[in-house]
Amino acid sequence: MRKHRFTPDGVAAMEDRALMSGMRVAPVGFGAPAALGAPVAQVAASQPYVQVQNHGYSNGAGFARNPGLGGANTLGMSGAFVLTSRTYGQIQRTVDSTITNFTRNALTLLNRQGGFTNAFYDTVGVGTQGMGGQSFMYGRGTALAHVDSQMRAVEFRLPFGGGLGANNPTGGSGLSSATSQTSVNPGLAATGYLSVAEALENAVAVSSTPQDLAANLNMVRYQVVGAGGVLPSYISAFGPGGARYFGTRNT
Repeated sequence: MRKHRFTPDGVAAMEDRALMSGMRVAPVGFGAPAALGAPVAQVAASQPYVQVQNHGYSNGAGFARNPGLGGANTLGMSGAFVLTSRTYGQIQRTVDSTITNFTRNALTLLNRQGGFTNAFYDTVGVGTQGMGGQSFMYGRGTALAHVDSQMRAVEFRLPFGGGLGANNPTGGSGLSSATSQTSVNPGLAATGYLSVAEALENAVAVSSTPQDLAANLNMVRYQVVGAGGVLPSYISAFGPGGARYFGTRNT
């Protein structure tokens, strides 16, 4: 991944920093997530946008809706070694909402800044990985640091997702920059073995127009929560239909 260093040409306005670092995932219920399947920012009518399939894991049929995830089978396990369809639906929404909010706020910030200024990159956190206290952490207060902290929190809800423990068979989910370094999740191939935050950083860094930015960030969204992406691949690879490290149950 390309690393970027920028010489500041001005400090980002307080409201711009608040816009990007103050993102919060809106609370959602257990119904089908309306955000899934909808493009984030339609800045040009001719621009292609990725459609993310709505699997609806958190209701009724749960895992049975997608046989590719291995179906509902506890494998005789219980507790933390069984992922429920409700928990998976909540995780899916949180990950999707975090990426969606990042995309919306990045486009708003880009418009406020009048383009890809150094202040824009500084607020987003491009080039700040390693400045947050550990080699994989983004600079404190940046949008990417917020995304990474959200991913680190949510991956602990997946069996073995946090990557901790000498006998952890998965190395973690790969959603955060902490576990993308150790995870054996095959779904990471979709992002080039980058965490969510790293993939978003790369998408920002290679964009040169608002249209590029919207399309590239939407592509990351698909690579993470879409079919064959980082999140669903974790279940199919390590759940009942794969290595059978943990079970699943419909709730």
